[in-house]
Amino acid sequence: MFSFWFPLVCFFFGLFLFFLWFVFVFIPFKIIFVNFIRCFYDFITNFIIYYAILVIMLLEFAVENFKSFRERTCFSMEATADKKLPENVAEVGNKKLGLLKTSIIYGANASGKTNFFEAMDVFKRTVMSSHTYIGVIPNYAPFIFDETGSTKPISMEIKFLKNGILYEYAFSYDSGRIRSESLIYYPNRRKTVVFERDGQNFKFISDKSRQRLNAEKVKETALYLTVSAQFNYDVSKNVVEWILNDFLLVTGTNPLQSIGLLLSEMESDPLFKKRALKAFQIADFGIVGINDRTRAIKTMATEASMSFVAMETRAMPDIWVKHTLEGSADSQKTVELPLAAESSGTIKFMSVIGPIIAALSKGGTVIIDEMDTSFHPDLFKWIINLFHDPEENKNGAQLVFNTHNPELLNLEFVRRDQI
Repeated sequence: MFSFWFPLVCFFFGLFLFFLWFVFVFIPFKIIFVNFIRCFYDFITNFIIYYAILVIMLLEFAVENFKSFRERTCFSMEATADKKLPENVAEVGNKKLGLLKTSIIYGANASGKTNFFEAMDVFKRTVMSSHTYIGVIPNYAPFIFDETGSTKPISMEIKFLKNGILYEYAFSYDSGRIRSESLIYYPNRRKTVVFERDGQNFKFISDKSRQRLNAEKVKETALYLTVSAQFNYDVSKNVVEWILNDFLLVTGTNPLQSIGLLLSEMESDPLFKKRALKAFQIADFGIVGINDRTRAIKTMATEASMSFVAMETRAMPDIWVKHTLEGSADSQKTVELPLAAESSGTIKFMSVIGPIIAALSKGGTVIIDEMDTSFHPDLFKWIINLFHDPEENKNGAQLVFNTHNPELLNLEFVRRDQI
């Protein structure tokens, strides 16, 4: 009798112990293990998105009631789902977002292309200089071809990524005051409202006491962003630094401003100089160096300056371009010509290549007005391909330019969403 029940009791007792182990050991361990794997995956994903890929890229810029733009006009660098020419797109955030490396604003003459780029320039200059405005805000140029346009504020807004974090900044203004202003950013993918402004009424969600102290120093004609950055408020500083250093504008009004960047970077950075001289060689201008003879009387650009404004204080610029001497038995012989003696194509190339190399080296967005003027199409395509080439463009640099040249709209060269 005992020999019959003993194995049976042992069997059920073992089954009971297995049940206890399964309920109180295996299942909790499984839950802990699964949660650990999930948390570890989220950590790695966030690290890749926000830290490993330190992207510095423009998402979009919008303007309303400025010059020829009555309605809100938005320019976006976000790629569509098109799979063509994947090398023209930078994949950001674990491939969840595609941003174009280059974009072309195409249109006929007098179609508003330059006005849109001027809006970007006004946006940047307002951010950098609004704290100096007294009584009047310059560059108030509203849409005037209806009765209400001249009484409405101009509105501008921008979205960009810096170190993988999304920022959204906007403001509106008229000739006498800032009408509205706001800043939102997304640390760890969570929306955070930094501040909102309606006239001189400010709303703060975090750091209230410190931000209120900053707001007390803000005049009607000044942006809160500019003032708070001056007082080292970190989030505002991040936005201002991106606009100053990574939102690079090149217009045709004064090429010496952007040539100033080329000169200062070639002087301070040997690698930059090497890349610049290589670019001149590929462009086949015969340029082997640039000599700035105004060094003793100019105001030097600061280390952080890439805005092309810092060189405006230069007095009587005296720039000479060094060329190889053709037909000489000595290949080392050179001759120098003043910048004014160079062709318009050479001067244009010198004005754009500095910001381009800076962006490719460190990241950033280059905005160039009428880049294709005075350029041979092959040289123009070579510049664009620098941004598409993953070996040349390792930092998510972007190029935006306008053109009325249909040769650049070849769909074997660019995607539809790049135009």
